Amino acid sequence: MPFWRLPVTIAAGFNFTGGILLGADKKQSARMKLSASKIFHKTYNDGSKSVIVIAGSVMYARMGMQSIEAMIEAIPNRKRTTEAMVARVTEAVRLLHHNFLFKHPETPEVQYVIGLWSPSGGLKLITTEDTAVNEMRGYDCVGAGAYLAHYLVRSLYQESDRNFPDVLTIAVNAFARIRAYDNDCGGDSEFITLLADGKMSPVDSFDISKIEIYSDEFDDAASQLFIHLYRPSTTIESTDEELKKFSNLLRIAIHDLKNTEALVRFGEKLGPPPKDIAERIKTFAGKKRRMKAKKELLD
Repeated sequence: MPFWRLPVTIAAGFNFTGGILLGADKKQSARMKLSASKIFHKTYNDGSKSVIVIAGSVMYARMGMQSIEAMIEAIPNRKRTTEAMVARVTEAVRLLHHNFLFKHPETPEVQYVIGLWSPSGGLKLITTEDTAVNEMRGYDCVGAGAYLAHYLVRSLYQESDRNFPDVLTIAVNAFARIRAYDNDCGGDSEFITLLADGKMSPVDSFDISKIEIYSDEFDDAASQLFIHLYRPSTTIESTDEELKKFSNLLRIAIHDLKNTEALVRFGEKLGPPPKDIAERIKTFAGKKRRMKAKKELLD
């Protein structure tokens, strides 16, 4: 396959309560095997922000990214609403495909996951496929590992309450398992958050190997348990033994993960700040007073 057709692995965006999380692995497939950032962020002169995560042909994806940023920057300040920014993204993506990609004999592929924020219009997460640009209310994944990412993420994301720690854990777990199964994906993973109030975190890398071993062990143990349940020779006693093994593995994994707390510390750097301590104390005191009053009424 020619180098311009080689996909740039995995990029993803997730809505969570109060913001969006965008991430990518750092492996890039081009003329050489490279490890480099795929996340590009920019703050405009009215405070508006864009975060663009690329997937596909590196050179064409970067060219399109630069065009998107330039077209957003050209919007007059008073007219730079989120909707106007989306319109410029749509136009830049259309021009990239019609002027370059569709005319190329090999039709290179480029996709984007983009976070946009404006003081006028707030926050949006959008993704692209060819010339299609769509707002995502939930999450989306693009790139070579997208097929596996959807399989790993869909049910967990739908069942979560979309708080930031849960969404980050779902994303990191998916990236760890994708790296293990898809040769086009690899390296550390990097993430950035863009909040509903316009605050943007730095791009930060997470050493995915810190949890990859636990994801693999859990997956293997669950598969072994599943196989055991459907053996003709399975008995209640042998199932109890298998459940004990599975339970022991979980305890070891939880103990080791709690000791490292790597993901917790990473989330603290990226996520929304915790509620003010004084506010939490006030809330607790208020609950305590209400419980006391209720008890007196019952007595």
